[in-house]
Amino acid sequence: ETAGVNVEYQTMSYFRIKQVALEGFLGRPLFGIGLDRFHTITEAAYQQERLTESYRAIDPHSTFIGRLAEAGMVGLITLVVLWIAIAREAAHLWWMRAQYEWLAVAAVAAVAGTFVNTMNADVMNLRFLWVVLGVVRALPNWARAGS
Repeated sequence: ETAGVNVEYQTMSYFRIKQVALEGFLGRPLFGIGLDRFHTITEAAYQQERLTESYRAIDPHSTFIGRLAEAGMVGLITLVVLWIAIAREAAHLWWMRAQYEWLAVAAVAAVAGTFVNTMNADVMNLRFLWVVLGVVRALPNWARAGS
């Protein structure tokens, strides 16, 4: 309270959420805490007063760190393999982008931007990502059929 005015500030706790996720991973590094069980560790962190009320039942907000917490190294490895396959398809599309160049550039840019966003969002739930991945996978066939 300052000069008769009560000022409250809620910090953005994405860093704290990532800390909680890493602690959850370190507690069960091989298989994690279990899919869709992230709220159990955020609730525990809230009870220990390490997270505020609004973060007591929040999602990990990070694709890779959230996967580490919920599925451990096994889950992370499978996710990395998936993103390697995605990168491989996008690179292939990038190099063969003759006929549908604008669509190839847009699709690769969308995939790259989404990958960058994995740090602060669980992008595997974004429908548009899967639509773009479908385009990335199908475009080489469209180009061959159009030739």
